Amino acid sequence: SMIEIVIDNFKKYGFLNFTISVNYLSEKIISHLGDGKKMGISIEYINEGEPLGTAGSLALKNNLEDDQSYLVTNSDVLIDLDFRDLIKHHEESDADITICTKFHEINIPYGVVNNNGTVQSIEEKPNKTYWVNSGLYILKSKVIKEIEVDQHLDMTNLISQQIATGAKVVSYPILGYWKDVGHKDQLEEARKYFKNKVKG
Repeated sequence: SMIEIVIDNFKKYGFLNFTISVNYLSEKIISHLGDGKKMGISIEYINEGEPLGTAGSLALKNNLEDDQSYLVTNSDVLIDLDFRDLIKHHEESDADITICTKFHEINIPYGVVNNNGTVQSIEEKPNKTYWVNSGLYILKSKVIKEIEVDQHLDMTNLISQQIATGAKVVSYPILGYWKDVGHKDQLEEARKYFKNKVKG
């Protein structure tokens, strides 16, 4: 399953303790994964009564350690990354939040007119490049503790709030494989990639 690929990817870098936030189909997920022992890990669950967004459920996390940071990821994202380097970057930056970003190029299939009433220039089918949010983060425990319980909150809104209050937010570029799996064919492609990587 998708979530098992995500877990295995972390496990190979020494991560053994996981907290999974569940809502839709929670019974099936918990039944399938259990406490994690069959995978050689430990799993605890956060059960959202109502969907709380990509950050809101973090407020329900128990036993947060002071001066500790936590890796947070969306379960529909697969990343080929040495997470130890990411953690090192986060700690050396003394960041409150680290956002993993991926370089993304978009081709606009039309001529783009740049104007403010008077045409300044026209570009034929230009390529635009951006650093996009990958769905993988590191958050200090103090940031998580500031999230209100039972508040619907997306990660982008949490990050914007933290920036507004002066928190240090840094980025970390993903140079390797990254896939936001939204369709079955993308999942199959990702499965093949990680299966071949394990063989290699």
